[in-house]
Amino acid sequence: MKKFLLVLGVVFFLVGTQQAVSQVIGIQGGIQVSDFEDQETPSNGVGLGVSIGFNPIPMIETGVEYQMLLTPFTDELEAFGAKYTNEISQNLLGAYVRVKLPLVIINPYAKVGAGMYMGKMKQTVEVGGDKETDEADFKSAFGFNAAVGMEFLLGIYAEAAYHMVDRQLDVDGAEAFGANNIAVNVGWRFGF
Repeated sequence: MKKFLLVLGVVFFLVGTQQAVSQVIGIQGGIQVSDFEDQETPSNGVGLGVSIGFNPIPMIETGVEYQMLLTPFTDELEAFGAKYTNEISQNLLGAYVRVKLPLVIINPYAKVGAGMYMGKMKQTVEVGGDKETDEADFKSAFGFNAAVGMEFLLGIYAEAAYHMVDRQLDVDGAEAFGANNIAVNVGWRFGF
C-alpha cells in the first residue's frame, strides 16, 4: 500500500509539473462603465485586451495583461452658453493572479491584479458653432483591479472587473481624482 501511495504521489507530482509549464493566451472585449469621483452620469466605452498566463501550480494562474479603451469615456456638460465635451482614454499594463475552481463544464474564478494605468484627456469647448480642442496626458498611475468570472468549454469566458485608480493630468495645478471603472468582458483563451 505504501508503494502504491508513493507511486501515486510521484504521478501527481509529474502531472502537476507538466501543468506548471502550461501557458494560456487570452483575447477579450467588452463594455466599460466609468465610476469617476464626483461624476453625476457614468459614460460607457468599448474595451479590448490581451493576456498571457502561466500556471505555476494547478488552479492558480499568474500572468500579464494589456487593456485599452477603443472608444473613450465621454462626458458632456452645457454651462454659460458653452458645451464642454471631455473624452478620457485609459490603458492598463498589469499583472494578475487568477484562482480557478475547476468543475466539469464551467470553471468559476476570482482574479486580482495591479499595474500602470495610462491615458489622456481631450476637452472640446463649443461656443456659438466655434470649437476649440485641448489634449493632455495623464500621469501614469499605479492602480488595482479585482474580478470574478466563469470559463466555459473551449476557453470561452465572461468576466466582471472593477478597476481602482487615481488619475492626475500631467499639467501644472492639476488635482488627482478617482477614475475607477467597471468592465464586463467576454473572451476566448487557448493554451499551448
